[in-house]
Amino acid sequence: MSNSGFDTSLGMGSGLYPGSSTSGTSSSLEDASGAASAELQEFIAMEQQKQQLRATIQNLTDTCWEKCLPGNPGSRLDSKTEACLENCVHRFFDVTVMIANRFASALQRQGGM
Repeated sequence: MSNSGFDTSLGMGSGLYPGSSTSGTSSSLEDASGAASAELQEFIAMEQQKQQLRATIQNLTDTCWEKCLPGNPGSRLDSKTEACLENCVHRFFDVTVMIANRFASALQRQGGM
């Protein structure tokens, strides 16, 4: 086997081409890859939050509909039904905030141990 004078080791030395260096290039590629990865993770987190909000709204709609509109509604809502829906929505948000606060305080207690 003849040796052509090129360093064929991967990731070490000058690389496959004479005069080329892989050390600076890989660092730049890693930086670009890391930035793209962080951007992708941020996008995914945002989409998950949107989906969670959609699911919460759907749950709210289903729950309040079942409680306040047991039969087929007419063309207009009466005042009793409107009040029921309003109270249902307020209770739903109050409970959601209470649960979030309890969860946050539990996380703080765990972090403080």
